[in-house]
Amino acid sequence: MPREPRVHPMEIQSSRFGSVTIPEEDVILFTQPLLGFGRHRKYVLVEEKPDSLVRWLQSLDDPDLAFLVINPLTVLPDYEITLHPDDLKDLEIQQAEEAQLLTLVTVSGNEVRTNLRAPIILNPAAHKAKQVVLQETDYPIRYSISPPEEGANQADARSHT
Repeated sequence: MPREPRVHPMEIQSSRFGSVTIPEEDVILFTQPLLGFGRHRKYVLVEEKPDSLVRWLQSLDDPDLAFLVINPLTVLPDYEITLHPDDLKDLEIQQAEEAQLLTLVTVSGNEVRTNLRAPIILNPAAHKAKQVVLQETDYPIRYSISPPEEGANQADARSHT
């Protein structure tokens, strides 16, 4: 009978979440750092609330560094990008369907925006990710996410400033 893969717990420190235990296998290595954050390459996705539309991309290199991220298809269902073969190779992606997309979210007052021009491409199976800057696209850097209805899960994004 095949053995279940062993999950190795790992404790991380975060100024936002305190001490959090995660499976070591959940660590995501960025093959290139996020733009402007050259020293930070190891992250983990943290779900603050179950079923929330947003998650936190928490740096393992700096407990004070965490980014709100969202699947861009939840805010723009027809969002579509073309992945460069070099990006697929870097992330060990055989077929584009294996990739997950995330975009960074910013909150300023009551305005919530996401960067559709520079998505994060994630290969969850290989635990690798990369932010790519789309060159030939009309997708904006600051795509406004419409204000959520009262009580909707998107309210999570507005509550973290």
